[in-house]
Amino acid sequence: MKQKLIFLTLIFIFATFVVSCDSDNPQPTAKEDIYVAGYKDNEHDIPVAKYWKNGVAINLTNGNNYAYATSITVVDNDVYVAGQEFNGNVYVAKYWKNGTEVNLTNGQQSSYARSIKVVNGDVYVAGDEFNGSNYVAKYWKNNVGVNLSNGLNSASASSIAVVNNDIYVAGNETNNVATVAKYWKNGNEVILSNNLQSPSYAVAESIFVVDNDVHIVGYNMENMKSTAKYWRNGTEINLSNAKIAFARHITISNNNIYIAGYESNNNKITATYWMNDTANRLSDGTKQTRLYSIAVIDNDIYAAGIEEDNNIFIAKYWKNGSEVKLTNGAHNAEITSIDVVKH
Repeated sequence: MKQKLIFLTLIFIFATFVVSCDSDNPQPTAKEDIYVAGYKDNEHDIPVAKYWKNGVAINLTNGNNYAYATSITVVDNDVYVAGQEFNGNVYVAKYWKNGTEVNLTNGQQSSYARSIKVVNGDVYVAGDEFNGSNYVAKYWKNNVGVNLSNGLNSASASSIAVVNNDIYVAGNETNNVATVAKYWKNGNEVILSNNLQSPSYAVAESIFVVDNDVHIVGYNMENMKSTAKYWRNGTEINLSNAKIAFARHITISNNNIYIAGYESNNNKITATYWMNDTANRLSDGTKQTRLYSIAVIDNDIYAAGIEEDNNIFIAKYWKNGSEVKLTNGAHNAEITSIDVVKH
């Protein structure tokens, strides 16, 4: 239980193919496949890494160890899922291709895989690995690790994008005073935070690069307030005036910018996406809801996350505002990532 609480606090986070249906009302059309990744607790309260295709759950781990799926992408009918699994001592960063696991680290130190992309057959994964003193932000290309930070301070990599052979990674690094949002382009860091010298906690959560413009979302926590942030080529924009607001994922479609997150509304945390800076709430605020990922295909908007009911997390997604529950609330479950393939 301690390991699970640590992972959830960080926010967050033997391959088997066990297929089951957790959903009462999946509603994909015949011309689309909806993939979401996350986890669901089993009857022993151990989180099982899994993904759902059109509402049908596919287990990636066997439920003996704590495991979480954090990111999913589908390329040429191959399903890639990044995440981590506890080996009895530490978490091991890994990904699964069509259910077959690939370990990214040797299991000697804790490591986390937080984002996966596949470009021209190359597999890129962003995350971090403990070096004995601090976490080192890094990415792996075809299972070979590349350090982004020097290990003198703790750092984390949250999201990766690859465009024209340039590798962009968003994340954060902690100095003696503050946690600083930043990104790396081909290993060269670009600092996003305005406040470097007073106590604050800023994180770059998601990156999207198009037409040489670098779009990043995240948040900054300072003075008892969390502010959802959007940076375009380093210029910072606040997305919300709410006391609590987080931006977790960004995508761009037809020149429109879509950002998934959540913000406080009448003392409830409400699933929210921003389209070109305009907030759209996906729940009425009667229950706590959060968005962690968004995809837009042919003007259809798919947003994934959770609903909290009686202290249980229910995995769900919304298509154009209509919700689809993937679990029934018997056990905790979360959706961390969504991808949609249209035919």
